[in-house]
Amino acid sequence: MPLTLKRINSELFKRGVRLEEASGYFYFIGGEAANWLDRTVRVPKVSSLTLEQWVGKFERLQKSNAQIMKVKPVRSKRNSFHIRCSRPVASGIFPGVILAHGKAR
Repeated sequence: MPLTLKRINSELFKRGVRLEEASGYFYFIGGEAANWLDRTVRVPKVSSLTLEQWVGKFERLQKSNAQIMKVKPVRSKRNSFHIRCSRPVASGIFPGVILAHGKAR
């Protein structure tokens, strides 16, 4: 029996996601995969991998994205922007806005 997208999705349904086809690649969608930064598998056709390999790709991307999401960007004080306003205008525009690195100018 040839491997089909329907068969793969019936297995992935247990994990709360599904596999979609695009031009030259496939991607996971739904569930936790909705927030992933990397969700693609670059293979030309669904039969390029076995069912076990598809599930393995999902699990590897799951772990990889969990690691990506744990990393928090560090903002140095030197690269942060400071905003100073002299007085607000009725239209909501602030005429005295000054952007500077480190200190207001």
